[in-house]
Amino acid sequence: MGSTPASAGGVTGVEPAQDAAHKGNWLRRLLVVLLLVLPLTASVVYMWAMWDPRPYLEDVPLAVVNEDEGAMYKGEHRNFGQTTVDSLLGTEYLNFQEVSAEDAAKGLADTNYLFTVRIPKNFSADAVSVITENPRQAQIYVTENGYNGTAGAFLTNGVVPQIKARLNQTLTANYADNVLSGIIKLRDGLGRGADGAEKLDAGAQQLQAGATQLKDGTSQLTEGTGTLTNGTAQLKDGSGQLAQGAQQLANGTSRLSEGGTKLQAGTDQLADGMGQVSGGVSQLTSLLIPLLTQAQQVAPILNPVIDALRAVGMNAEADQLAGLLGKIDASNPENMVNKLGQLEDGAQQLHYNLSDPSAPYRGGLNQLTDGINTANDGAHRLSDGATRLNDGVVRLDDGAQRLNDGATRLDDGVTRLNDGTTRLTDGTGQLATGLREGYNKAPAIPNKEASAKQFGSPIVYTESNLHPTKTASDPSDPTSVVADSGASLLLMLVILGLIMFIIAILQPRPASVAGALRGFLVLALAGAGVALGLGAVSSALGWHPVSWPGIIAAMALVVLSNAAILSLVKSWFTPLIAGLVSFALFALGCFSFGGIWPVSTTPLPFRILRPLHWMSYQRDAFIGATQGDLGMKFWIAVTALAIFTLVAAGLMGLIGSRRRRYATTATATEPVSAA
Repeated sequence: MGSTPASAGGVTGVEPAQDAAHKGNWLRRLLVVLLLVLPLTASVVYMWAMWDPRPYLEDVPLAVVNEDEGAMYKGEHRNFGQTTVDSLLGTEYLNFQEVSAEDAAKGLADTNYLFTVRIPKNFSADAVSVITENPRQAQIYVTENGYNGTAGAFLTNGVVPQIKARLNQTLTANYADNVLSGIIKLRDGLGRGADGAEKLDAGAQQLQAGATQLKDGTSQLTEGTGTLTNGTAQLKDGSGQLAQGAQQLANGTSRLSEGGTKLQAGTDQLADGMGQVSGGVSQLTSLLIPLLTQAQQVAPILNPVIDALRAVGMNAEADQLAGLLGKIDASNPENMVNKLGQLEDGAQQLHYNLSDPSAPYRGGLNQLTDGINTANDGAHRLSDGATRLNDGVVRLDDGAQRLNDGATRLDDGVTRLNDGTTRLTDGTGQLATGLREGYNKAPAIPNKEASAKQFGSPIVYTESNLHPTKTASDPSDPTSVVADSGASLLLMLVILGLIMFIIAILQPRPASVAGALRGFLVLALAGAGVALGLGAVSSALGWHPVSWPGIIAAMALVVLSNAAILSLVKSWFTPLIAGLVSFALFALGCFSFGGIWPVSTTPLPFRILRPLHWMSYQRDAFIGATQGDLGMKFWIAVTALAIFTLVAAGLMGLIGSRRRRYATTATATEPVSAA
């Protein structure tokens, strides 16, 4: 009984001491947060700000899609889109991959590509319109995904301008080639025109000299006409002989005409006689052909007689009989019936040629007679003309020689004049052709202002972001930016994790399984409340998940996995060490999970550790639910987060059980106080 007050007083005295101890522990934890965790956080953030990912650019996948259909350029079909793709693929420090539009869109949504470049189907057609009436700037579409790392814009802002400059240079080089080629061809055409002009000048000089000589030649030709009169005297003798010969020709044609008349009369007599012969032949054949036709019918009956004669040895008689039968045999083309027919036809044909004016012979004879008569008339006329010609030749001969001399000189002058005019024509033709070619090949620029604008900026880049972290609030001020829907990844994962980490540091170290469970529930509920608040902020920034059931499940597992792992660390280590370990794990996750820096831009050790950190799966689950892509990647992430949560909770319970067992064993082994 005496001990009761003491016991009561002892209990009463312990409670204030415990309260004071708890308050002291809370203050120490707060000091750890203020003096250690926050400076470490600032240091890590500073290190991330100084991190240079550019050496890893060649490992960052970039997609390029070419939908260009090409266009006609300089008479051939060209695809400047493919030229652009080849230029990008040839960039050694960038990892461009040519893919289809579908693969590019899916890869960008899955954060497999830092950004995509799409070349539309009318790229070439717009590119070659630079010197048309309606120049159009070629379009290229660059699309990013802020969920591929909020610091990815640092890379994109550094790489895209280089790509723009490279592609602008490529297209501008084609423009310059087009314009410079036109200028070069214009110069060539003008050069050819100058050459032609020089030839034209030389030809004109020769033309002038030839014209002078032509004038001299015509003067000499005038003098030569007098010489022609003397030359006709020599022609007089020949013209006299021509008159005599023409008279003799007229006499001969007269005799020939008389002979033709006699030949025509004899032919008439021969035709009459041949008509009588033809009639007699016709009478003869009309008698013989029927008899021979009957004999042809009887001839086959005599063939056995021929065989009988041969059988008795009378071969000569058989041969004679066979020969006779052969002459009347109908199958023999040379039988007597056919011969008689031919004789009758021949007699009729001969009578026809001798008597009918349309027959070749009689017609030719008539024409011959007419021709002889015409020739006779002509011969007489020739004789008359030759006589008169003789009179004219006397006067013509005198000037012929002088005219010949002048004509020779005129011919020389005209020849030289012709050569000069030919060269003049060639020169003027070359001049016209050269100038026309230069005009046609020179670049025509109907819309100078629009073409100049396209030369200055040949490609228009349309940039977009599936989930931008920041957007410009004032287009005229590039420094004026506001947070956008892409910041939801930082808010819902990084900021949520940081707040839950701070709450966990401020919690007391659990002394039992019940205490650990209570701390886990408090941290989970606090995390859920923070998640709701950050979700509201993200929604105000434009974050609108496609799958709300998916995002609810994903965020529930995010909160539970954070709470379980932070509670496990809190249960395992002393408060100071727990704070350092929790922060180290959080910092490792922030650097390697792909939400701040793209995974491919981090050092290799972080890429290896990424699959081992729960924040990597939180990011995959969050992105899949936000974009409505609840595929294999989403379910792997959800399953991994559930496993992290269950394993951490199990280890936390095991550590609490062991700590309670150790505490019980220690209490049982303490010596009993004498009081």
